[in-house]
Amino acid sequence: GRDRDGIEVADAAPPDVPQPHEARIIERPRGSVTNWVPTFYQNFETRLALGEPWWEADWTPGPARLARWFRYKIDQQLADGRFDPLALPPIVDTMPQALLQKLGPHHPPFHAPSLDLTVHFLEDTTSQWLLTNVHARRARAGYATADCEVWDAQGRLVAFATQTMMLRRLPELVKS
Repeated sequence: GRDRDGIEVADAAPPDVPQPHEARIIERPRGSVTNWVPTFYQNFETRLALGEPWWEADWTPGPARLARWFRYKIDQQLADGRFDPLALPPIVDTMPQALLQKLGPHHPPFHAPSLDLTVHFLEDTTSQWLLTNVHARRARAGYATADCEVWDAQGRLVAFATQTMMLRRLPELVKS
C-alpha cells in the first residue's frame, strides 16, 4: 500500500559493523572447507560484517548470528532511482549460514531449502549496498528458523524477514 498518515516508530538499530569498504570480502579459496559455491552468489559482491569466515577451516563457533553486506553486480534500481524491492527476497533467502556460526567449521555440510520465507518491505532506499543481519534462533528435528533485518548503507531498516527451512545433508554425503 501507499504511505498514509499515522504513527511512525522505529525500535531497532543497525548492528555496529564495518561499512562495506572496510569489511572483509567473502571468498572461497581452493582447499576451503566448502569449495562448492552456489551460482546464485555470482550475482553479488559480498562482505562479511559480523561472524566468522565459514569458508575457512579453522575458526571458533559462536552465536548463530551473521551480518553481510550485499551489492548486486547488475544494478537493481528502478527508473526513479529507488532500489527495486523485488530484489530483496533473494538477499534475505541467505539465512542458513548464520546457523553455521553456531555449528562450527567441522560440522557436516548441509543445505537448507526454504519451507517459508516472509519478507516485510518497510522503507524504500537508493542504497546499492544492503546489510543483512541474521539470527538463526532455533534448529531442531531437521528444521531451523531464522530472522533477518535488512539495513541500507544510511542505517535505515528497509526490510525484515523470517524463514523456516528444512536441514538436509548434501546428497553426495548421504550414505546408503
